Amino acid sequence: MRVALLLPGFIRKLDNLKVIKRFIELNKHHTIDIYSITYEILGQEYREVKNESSFLNSQKVDKNIAKKYFKFKKFKIESYDKVNKELDVFVQENIQYIKKASPSVWKEWGDRMNCNYDESGALRGQYAQWRGLYNTFRLIKEEYDCVIRSRYDTGIDHLNLDNYDMDDKTIYFKWKKTKNLHRATPGLTLKDGRQIKIPFDSLWFGSHEVMNVACQFGSKDVMTKILKDKTYTATAKQNEVKDIKLSNEATLYYWLFHLNNFKEEMKDKVP
Repeated sequence: MRVALLLPGFIRKLDNLKVIKRFIELNKHHTIDIYSITYEILGQEYREVKNESSFLNSQKVDKNIAKKYFKFKKFKIESYDKVNKELDVFVQENIQYIKKASPSVWKEWGDRMNCNYDESGALRGQYAQWRGLYNTFRLIKEEYDCVIRSRYDTGIDHLNLDNYDMDDKTIYFKWKKTKNLHRATPGLTLKDGRQIKIPFDSLWFGSHEVMNVACQFGSKDVMTKILKDKTYTATAKQNEVKDIKLSNEATLYYWLFHLNNFKEEMKDKVP
């Protein structure tokens, strides 16, 4: 197969490049082109912490960052400050569509994730992630049999593409699991009764046709449309936690399987 691997976002640590190299070696009989849009700084290993200077002062990134591991088909470095200004505008335009949770909800979330989050911070993070994917997909100017959405910090080196068949309606995910159990994490219920399941959002893939639709999720127009969607509302009890629209996984599922009617393939063998 001809495969496009999309790597948007922070590289986070140099060892992540070795993982991607192992993925390429595992699938060496496939032709794999790598597309990436990242920032001029490496970033933190796990996520952006409360002390912003700790990742702003991380190692600088240049076009040769992965030279000894693999070659990029296309590689773009964005200005972190410039993207931040774009995120500010998006939040200002759309925060009105997010229901507020109590401060205690965000304190618990911030302590667990080691970040300062509220509705505005969560919306910023969500749009930053998905605009990056959308723009990375737009770098592609040719057809592929398979397109993979991954991240630099996703353990992709066990993904054997020989195990998957591509068609025009199937998208492959991995379920989130409850502790020590190989079953799906309980999902959410919308007020109209529709069910939302919770997949991992860091690795999913399908045919070029499927991923062309899937990656539109990160466009400003689509994200704004979903935020304005009054039918995308969870039950009152669930919204006492945080607005479902701020869940990356739930909102992605809503876009793919409710608004676009894709067929689910969520298997334990997806790493």
